[in-house]
Amino acid sequence: MLRCLLLLLALTPPLAAQQASKLQTGTLKGSVTDPMGSLVVDAKVSLKNARGVTVTANSNSSGVYEFKRLQPGAYELRIVAPGFNIFEQQE
Repeated sequence: MLRCLLLLLALTPPLAAQQASKLQTGTLKGSVTDPMGSLVVDAKVSLKNARGVTVTANSNSSGVYEFKRLQPGAYELRIVAPGFNIFEQQE
């Protein structure tokens, strides 16, 4: 009976690894520029998903922002920077 159990365990694939691989996430990276094409530093960038959960990031010294480990779905993008109009886009 012990042999049967060991054989069964040896033939069973690791379920945790399969479940983890099904959880796919993505990254969103972009840059904030003004209408003249100049980089905007320290702009507040936020993403809101369909459930209303919001994540935020600030643009760096190169005007770049990045969000990692995003779940698939539609998001609302909002960018706020002093001296500029608020930018909003839904996808």
